[in-house]
Amino acid sequence: MKSRLCKSVWSTWLLSLVVLLGGSTLPSYADNQQATVTLTTTKSVGEKIMLQITALKEDVTISGVGADVQWENSRFIWYTVAEPTIVIKGTIKKIKCLAQAFSAVTFDNCTNLQEFDCGDNFFKTLDFRNCPNLEEIYCGGSLETKVLEEINVSGCSELVRIYAPQNALKKLDLQGCSALEVLTCSDNKLETLDLSQATALRELICTNNQLSRLDLTSNKGIKELRCSNNKITELVLTSCPQLKDLSCSDNQMETIDLSKNKVLATFICSKNNFQKLDLSNNIVLSSLNCSDNQIEDLILNNVTAINEIRCNNNKIKALDLKTITGATLLECRQNLLEDLDISSIIELQFLDCSKNRLKVLDVSANTKLEDLVCSDNELTSLDVQKNKSLRGLSCAGNNIKRLDLSGNKRLANLNCSRNLLSSLDLTSQQALSELICYSNRMKHTAVAKMVEGIRNYPTEFGQKGALYIINGKDSKEANRCLKAHVATLTEKNWQVFDWNSIKEIKDEALQYDGAEPLPTYTVTLKSDNLGTIAIEDDWVELSTVEEGSLLTVLATPKDDKHELKQLLAGGEDITKTMTFRVQSNTEVVAKFGEITSIEEVQESDIILYPNPAVDYVELKAKPFATISIYSIEGLLLFEEVVSEAGTLRIDTRSLSEGIYVILIDGKALRLTISR
Repeated sequence: MKSRLCKSVWSTWLLSLVVLLGGSTLPSYADNQQATVTLTTTKSVGEKIMLQITALKEDVTISGVGADVQWENSRFIWYTVAEPTIVIKGTIKKIKCLAQAFSAVTFDNCTNLQEFDCGDNFFKTLDFRNCPNLEEIYCGGSLETKVLEEINVSGCSELVRIYAPQNALKKLDLQGCSALEVLTCSDNKLETLDLSQATALRELICTNNQLSRLDLTSNKGIKELRCSNNKITELVLTSCPQLKDLSCSDNQMETIDLSKNKVLATFICSKNNFQKLDLSNNIVLSSLNCSDNQIEDLILNNVTAINEIRCNNNKIKALDLKTITGATLLECRQNLLEDLDISSIIELQFLDCSKNRLKVLDVSANTKLEDLVCSDNELTSLDVQKNKSLRGLSCAGNNIKRLDLSGNKRLANLNCSRNLLSSLDLTSQQALSELICYSNRMKHTAVAKMVEGIRNYPTEFGQKGALYIINGKDSKEANRCLKAHVATLTEKNWQVFDWNSIKEIKDEALQYDGAEPLPTYTVTLKSDNLGTIAIEDDWVELSTVEEGSLLTVLATPKDDKHELKQLLAGGEDITKTMTFRVQSNTEVVAKFGEITSIEEVQESDIILYPNPAVDYVELKAKPFATISIYSIEGLLLFEEVVSEAGTLRIDTRSLSEGIYVILIDGKALRLTISR
């Protein structure tokens, strides 16, 4: 624009000088010769085409069309095709034409042409060499018209914008296009793209091509770059200090240097081969998606302004988020995380940390959390009492035995399937619309109490609540939902389903009518004065236990000097398993005695420290030895193999205070947890 202004001033000055000298007026470049644009149409004679032609003067003529309508400046007009070749003459400034109507075009002496907009047509080549003042080109294709192979813009020094996506371009020559600011050439067949002449470039969209390298060293003013879905192994951005938005997903990069891109706000680089990503210099970064890489080390130091973090499906073992407070979304699904500290992220609203190795998850500081997905970890408990805003919770596939939802009154969607729940109290969930709780340990009495507390689902909108209570494809399914329970749920406007799949998808679910009641028996518990016993499942009514029920016994010595010696169920010794299946009226008898089996191990090849322990314990022993931790009641709590180096670090944060037994190589060690 500036160069055209200079030309205008120069022409005016020269014209005045000639007049003063008594000469005749000089003709402008537009008056030297009339411009001609020749279009070849794909329409038949008698069919309609639509054109919008803008001219500097009222001098446009159009041949090859019927005389039933006349050209009007800047108006969209339907013309009747009279000949396959349409010739337009005049001081043409802009041309727009209907999609899928033309197959070829030529330009002669089009010095006034500033804009050509004929996208979604059947052009194979576009040659703009006779359009020196062209500013904008719009020639995007479609699935039906993806035939454009070449665009020649040599000499178009005023060109500001090229919009040419979804074509068949293999090469794009930008020589002399020093004014080009915006280039969109996505969905083509480009293998190379030389941007060295496009020094004014500020926006580049070249996704879905076959580029292997992209060098933006000459494009210092670029602010937005989208180059996803290529074959890029090298992306040079060290001379782009103004870059704000970068999307380079689905490429083949192993490294990227963003240290000079200090104003980068959005960075999307999923589906590459990154192993390390250092964003410590990108302090204003607000949105990051680096999912589906091989990242082991993600450095976010100083990135305090970030709002969204997505780093799913990597190999991240640790994530340092201590400097981040304002993020509202964190997705770190399917990594190798054993610990996740999000206590600083007080603005967090959405968290997905599923499919990791988390044994503990503390969300007490995240009081604004609305959706929590922590499925498929190793959690034994989950405290969400501080998360009053929670609307969605998925904690499926853990080892959770109890879930207190009394403080989560806004909860609408709950998936707690594949856990060890023996009961579920839903009396506070008056917004609940979907419950997935199959593959737990809820006996018929516990299900009855849950059904009693579940809300009456509103009928005014013609919808029903959805409850997935069992999984018929799970051989370990222990929930018992009877026909009477289903009848009550139906009265409360709920549909009841059998998940009916080994996959985590709803598509195979079937309507569930409930099970027939089974015979019930009485279970009685008896122990001496050295300890007590109880059934692990709180909601089991010992006077009416269904036939076939599998029960687990908890045995508690009166102090740390005593231990369980023997446990009998119906006369059968169940000391090792602590479980029995009810087939008749059963008496469970526990015998306690003083601890005599734990050795004080002195061998130098077994070292346990610290002991007493707080959060962890280190163990040195024979490589590949199996380590087992038991409660004093005899329940197996942990089992792992010593590393090749002969060391093992055990996270004990999930263990409550007390005495535990560690078995290794036939020897027993006493472990004390004290806080």
